Amino acid sequence: MAMRWKNKIKAIEGDGFWHIKDSRLRLSDGPHGVRKETPHGTERATCFPTASAIASSWDENIAALVGESLGTECVALDVDVLLGPGVNLQRHPACGRNFEYFGEDPLLSGKMAAAYIRGVQSRKVAATLKHFALNSQETERFVSDSIVDERALRELYLLPFEIAVREGDPWAVMTSYNRFEGQNTGENKRLFGILREEWRYGGCVMSDWGSVEDRLSGLEAGMDLEMPGGSSPSGAFLATAYRRGILDEDLLDRSLAHIRGLEKRAGSAKGSSHLGHYETAVLAAIECMVLLKNDGGLLPLNPAETVMLAGAVGETQVQGLGSSRVEPLITTTPLAQWQNSRYSFSIAQESSDARNSRESCDVREGRGVCNARN
Repeated sequence: MAMRWKNKIKAIEGDGFWHIKDSRLRLSDGPHGVRKETPHGTERATCFPTASAIASSWDENIAALVGESLGTECVALDVDVLLGPGVNLQRHPACGRNFEYFGEDPLLSGKMAAAYIRGVQSRKVAATLKHFALNSQETERFVSDSIVDERALRELYLLPFEIAVREGDPWAVMTSYNRFEGQNTGENKRLFGILREEWRYGGCVMSDWGSVEDRLSGLEAGMDLEMPGGSSPSGAFLATAYRRGILDEDLLDRSLAHIRGLEKRAGSAKGSSHLGHYETAVLAAIECMVLLKNDGGLLPLNPAETVMLAGAVGETQVQGLGSSRVEPLITTTPLAQWQNSRYSFSIAQESSDARNSRESCDVREGRGVCNARN
């Protein structure tokens, strides 16, 4: 029996935050660790080095290995669509999500993202390329308008997406919050013309959560799936447009085909899988470390000498808040690593002024004041 148009409208909207209506697919945050939310809290998973760290390795094999491990953990946690990687360029040091991106070089970003995508999808889990496009700041991200010349658009802002699409074939793409040339990116026919027609992308395009302004314009441009679901007025708006003859049912069929295509490709992994890729995360971190300068042959350290440790060496540091906040299975501290090494050390006493300043910063950081992270 053919699906009625009312049901088609329902099927192109999310079912709550992490599901798609009439679909078995389960979505989850996780550029550098699966962040699966449940009614009882966030599931624990391996916290991998961030994209900015992975790019420092200049090694596509490392990016692919991290992707494979993430895909494996998605299978273990019953996640079918991973919302990453992000390939927006690091255009300003104050962008709150720079750590999620592969850097300021568009070629490197695209190559690393493509390898990451291939790794994730080798486990039959969909990778989601985001945020399409020109989303290089968090401040006023819902209203900022990106206006650039053609060369900058092609050689900087779109190049990492193009490489990732052509070489990684992500099964999903996510739009961004900002505007491009005065129009919401999820409704921008110029951007979608490049993605759909020039790059021949035939996969599913979803909105970022809560980014939709004009659902009909988005459908016409090529945006398939609105996320999340349950509270958006879009369904009633589209129903009215259909009754008035403004909405072409072919648009609904096109978006449904892309969503069903995603469902056919993702989530088909069989057999058991496992959590816990701490050794892989450590290996990746080692390969990502970059020595900028070695004054006076300081490294490697002399085991006969004592090293002074200063700062919050006894505290675990987990990068990122919001959609990038991972609840790690295993944590460690710099102090624990030194204690397990062959090097002797002493711990510098922190002054009361420094301690008060750090604790004050920690409090403000929870509100995004001290450091622009989210």
